[in-house]
Amino acid sequence: MLGLIAPLSFGALLLLLLLMVPLGVVLARTSTRSIRERNRMLNHALSAADLERRRVSQLLHDRVIQDLAGLGYALPSAAHQLPDSPESTAVRQVLDHATEVVRDDVTALRTMLVDIYPPSLALGLAPAIHELAAKAEESGVVVSVEIWAGAELPLDSSQVVFRIVREGLLNVVAHSGADRAWVAVDVRDRSIDVSVHDNGTAHTAAIADQESGHLGLRLLHDAVVDLGGTLDVSTRPGGGTVLRGTFPVTLTAAP
Repeated sequence: MLGLIAPLSFGALLLLLLLMVPLGVVLARTSTRSIRERNRMLNHALSAADLERRRVSQLLHDRVIQDLAGLGYALPSAAHQLPDSPESTAVRQVLDHATEVVRDDVTALRTMLVDIYPPSLALGLAPAIHELAAKAEESGVVVSVEIWAGAELPLDSSQVVFRIVREGLLNVVAHSGADRAWVAVDVRDRSIDVSVHDNGTAHTAAIADQESGHLGLRLLHDAVVDLGGTLDVSTRPGGGTVLRGTFPVTLTAAP
């Protein structure tokens, strides 16, 4: 009896295996196509975002900033042309104040312009991050930067790393009260780990918390998650805050 059942059982298993192999191949191909389609859509989304940043940057530089800068020169000229009289003195004070406001706004817009589309990023990720560190140090925070990269990053991945470091250092300057910060970028075979530590007061409100006021973090969190990564804020051992982002990447060999 056993000798009769064994061949039948083996034959049934073999038939099942023959049926499963094509199904597995079809599923694998479908999964590969889905991954490729997802990556293609993400690349298109990142390219569209990059194009939009360029458009906004050009609009700010060629129109808004130029117009405000011209107004900043025109207002003092108009103030000097006023006749000497008590009434003119009040008007001149208003014009002087307006001139200061316009010049401050031009400075703020130029800073925002660099943040939106940093020119140094085209020269490489390391110079761009060191530039961010230098800006933070102008506020009294000593920033240490460590970058481990054995391969060249694609531009879209460099932009995400730049955004994580920028957001982390902005929060250090604005919220932590820290005097030291550490930036670490670790590029591995298939992933990037980015972290910004500080030694200030912990400010670890949940990124998803709509009441936290961290709109920049929420937007950045969504961008990293779309890439298949994670972004979180935690308390640093010994005091302070850690912003850490990790996401996959396809590397190209450095020239």
